[in-house]
Amino acid sequence: MENEKNWKTAMYVAVTVIFIGIILYLVRWIILTRLPEEDVHIPISGIVDTLTIPPRPGIEGIVIEGPKIDSLVFEIDASKTIIKSLDWKRLVKIDKNAYVRIQAMVDTDGNLKFRTKSDVFAEGKPDAAIEISSVLRTWKYTSYKSGPIRFLFHVAARGKKFTVDIRSLKRNPDIPKSKKIYNGLLYCIEGLELQKINKNGKVEL
Repeated sequence: MENEKNWKTAMYVAVTVIFIGIILYLVRWIILTRLPEEDVHIPISGIVDTLTIPPRPGIEGIVIEGPKIDSLVFEIDASKTIIKSLDWKRLVKIDKNAYVRIQAMVDTDGNLKFRTKSDVFAEGKPDAAIEISSVLRTWKYTSYKSGPIRFLFHVAARGKKFTVDIRSLKRNPDIPKSKKIYNGLLYCIEGLELQKINKNGKVEL
């Protein structure tokens, strides 16, 4: 008896749910039939008008505006095969206490020029100054700056062992002011740590 009662209750609930579902469907159908056709269906033109395609990542989504910036680098002209590197270890063997200062000129073509007697100041053995001078005469720079340039070689120093002073260099007259000139590699030295080099220092003669 108990099972039969439970079965009847379940059937009653199922029929009630189905009946309510049918009523809700009929009500919704009646409401839709009374609406204008354009409100019932989404027009294709409406989809096209309202959808916005986002920009794709990559080159098509990036716009770079602004004037083109031309820059030049003043540095040792590596394209010249005549350029030699100063061997620091060899210099130490020649004179471990060498102290050499050189005052030179960079001409408008980038050539490094100086006179041995008046522009080279050496303390200690002259062999170190001769070695340094012979190498520096082969150095040639890119032709963007010109003017006085000074070098200091202090082999026995605990701090900076090599200093280059470029404070007096000026832009060459034929280089437009609209172009920026940056400083690059100003020396060719092998066997000397970077922390021992002062590439933007001050050399007093």
